[in-house]
Amino acid sequence: MAEKLARGIHESTNGDPLGSLTGCAQVIRTGAASPLDIVREALARIEAGDGALNSLVTVNDRAEAEAQTVTEEIRRGRLRGPLHGVPVVVKDVIDTAGLRTTTGSAAFTGHIPEEDAEVVRRLKEAGAVIVAKANTDTFAAHATGTMSFGGPVRNPADPSRITGGSSSGTAAALAAGFCVAGIGTDTGGSIRILRPVRSRRDEADVRSGQQPRPLPPGTDARPCGPDVPDRGGQRPRTERDRGP
Repeated sequence: MAEKLARGIHESTNGDPLGSLTGCAQVIRTGAASPLDIVREALARIEAGDGALNSLVTVNDRAEAEAQTVTEEIRRGRLRGPLHGVPVVVKDVIDTAGLRTTTGSAAFTGHIPEEDAEVVRRLKEAGAVIVAKANTDTFAAHATGTMSFGGPVRNPADPSRITGGSSSGTAAALAAGFCVAGIGTDTGGSIRILRPVRSRRDEADVRSGQQPRPLPPGTDARPCGPDVPDRGGQRPRTERDRGP
């Protein structure tokens, strides 16, 4: 697999298939490597490197099978778009059907949602593969990345330092090259505090209809990545804030 990736990587990836979202998408689109190759590489990096960073709390044990499914779609001539087959991590306050969602709290270590949050549904619809759930401060209510039942997230640039939070795991996983994009949330600065990667300030529902945890109703789910355009500016927190 490693030799195939090395032979086929496009110049835009700078030699790293997980170096950017656009580069990874181009590798898949041109057929230089399959989604299965890319996801296996992401999982191998997670296994080798996350023990030192603690950026992730649950690895998706269905990720390879899901990558195989989207790989077969490409072989049949179906390419859903630029997210088809790319490995993504999702902050662990966001519901993922069949995949543990703890909200960084020991009270929910066994919670497995029955439905996807809207942002997750859209990712899957676009063909993205969720490889893991990212560590977060408990209930996304702190700003250090150290207040999780799973332990503190360490900064990939210097593991003796914190990452900031609460979207700490998403940022660390991106910076460490475990994925090419991730979903964080920001209500009071949980992405803006970090800024190790760019983020696009889009709102989406982070909760399925079944989520029991005490998240603020205006919580924003935002895509993050080194080459995700940042629209910036102030955005309404809730529908009510949008005005007429």
